[in-house]
Amino acid sequence: MEIRPLDETLIGALGIEITELSEDRAVATMPVKPITHQPFGYLHGGASVVLAESIASMATYNLIDKETELAFGLEINANHTKAKQDGIVTAIATPLHKGF
Repeated sequence: MEIRPLDETLIGALGIEITELSEDRAVATMPVKPITHQPFGYLHGGASVVLAESIASMATYNLIDKETELAFGLEINANHTKAKQDGIVTAIATPLHKGF
């Protein structure tokens, strides 16, 4: 399956950048700015979930047979513990299990 350039996806629209991608760890950052805010001016929880889901899927994709498999999330749960109005947020994905 052909992969679209990230800047043509929601990942690009939100300014998410992949800063590290290996079999053991994946890291992405996202700016906290008006496009990622909710109406009160704080980081939208949905944007946080997009960041988490994106880097987790990319980390998984890095571990599969790309000729025969696809990787994407099936379920996600998020607990928002602190509000943020500006700056950068970082997501780090590490595998709990590799393989069967």
